[in-house]
Amino acid sequence: MDAAKRLKTALKKHFGVKGDHLVIVPAGEGVIARVGQLHFRCPPLGDGPLEVWNGQHWRDVRNLRELGFALSETAGLSEPPELRTSGPS
Repeated sequence: MDAAKRLKTALKKHFGVKGDHLVIVPAGEGVIARVGQLHFRCPPLGDGPLEVWNGQHWRDVRNLRELGFALSETAGLSEPPELRTSGPS
């Protein structure tokens, strides 16, 4: 299963997010899903929990409680470093 499909499946299973509510974007060697202003990713090999970007670092999230905790310590909704560009080339 490719990374995008794995990420979509995990978001639907754990958080009830439907495909039409998320955008999959390439990021480095993997993909990141954007749901509104939130960014999620799967571990590189698909092992382990989903991760959510909280403005400073990636946090493991397995359920809505952990998602709420991860976002409560948010440092703003900046984009993850994998999505930032280094400027015009």
